[in-house]
Amino acid sequence: MLTKRWLILVYAALFTLNIMGFAWMINAATNPEKAILGQWKEAGWHYERVNSKTDTLRKEVYYRAGNEPVVHKAETWSFLPDGTLVLNREHGEETASWCIKGRGNILELKYNDGRKEHYDLTTLSDDSMTLNFELDTQIKGLAKLTFDRLM
Repeated sequence: MLTKRWLILVYAALFTLNIMGFAWMINAATNPEKAILGQWKEAGWHYERVNSKTDTLRKEVYYRAGNEPVVHKAETWSFLPDGTLVLNREHGEETASWCIKGRGNILELKYNDGRKEHYDLTTLSDDSMTLNFELDTQIKGLAKLTFDRLM
């Protein structure tokens, strides 16, 4: 009878330790919605799945549904805590709203005119960020945008 009680205590202790460890891991993980806040300077576009034979795919990266250009060139992206994104461009600035979706890996931008852009947030560290431009579910990873954090 003593061994049965001892076994129950051991199982209860292991269960409690597992729950505490899981809670600690969740608490220690960085929240992408907080980590993305601040100013980011666009460092470059890198085309991944485009070659000379499929130059039309390159054009698809530039022009999404509705034939509106989506090219971001040497912009500063400022992510504000209220969900506002300020894009500083050579010819002025534009605002949009942003949110992180999925498991913290999808960045959605909504512009005031109704346009939406989706990016796969592949890398987010203290000093750099990498976004993969997504057109739809069939074509992923066409273009990779890299950013450096401005201090």
